[in-house]
Amino acid sequence: PLPVTAELRAAHEDEEVAEASTENEARQIRDLLAEMPFPDELPPYQLLMSDALGFLWVQEYVAPGQTVPVWTVLDPQGHAVARLQTPARTRLLEIGEDYLLGLSRDELDVETLTLWPLRRGTSAP
Repeated sequence: PLPVTAELRAAHEDEEVAEASTENEARQIRDLLAEMPFPDELPPYQLLMSDALGFLWVQEYVAPGQTVPVWTVLDPQGHAVARLQTPARTRLLEIGEDYLLGLSRDELDVETLTLWPLRRGTSAP
């Protein structure tokens, strides 16, 4: 378990305030976050997905201030077989037998669908 530090709380506040459209809204967000209780530890994962071959993809929790999602891939027997990163601001939509389909957003929030080839090791069925 990773502890929630003062730096993580500050990074979370910065991310939330950055979404505010006015200074008044930013102040309200800061006030709300100051009253909000925070957990002692970060969650162990952010997202679980399964692929076309029955592998489980576990995305580690993306802590405030982090941008690159990290994934651990488990085979159908539960053994870790891969660890990889996906691009920042990208959400995986589908994991096929030989591809990854993702939705990415650029700095202007313009969405792009991207299809990446997926090369599996020799241990995959």
